[in-house]
Amino acid sequence: MFNRKRLDVFYKQKKIEVIYTIEHDKILTITVYVFYGEWKEQQ
Repeated sequence: MFNRKRLDVFYKQKKIEVIYTIEHDKILTITVYVFYGEWKEQQ
């Protein structure tokens, strides 16, 4: 749950998706996507 304003727009939820790889026992972050909105739980 986010329940805050971001850039003067109110968002109920925030999702984060991280794209990464593991090389030589180290985790490398490639990119991070952030989504704001409202989602219902999948059943």
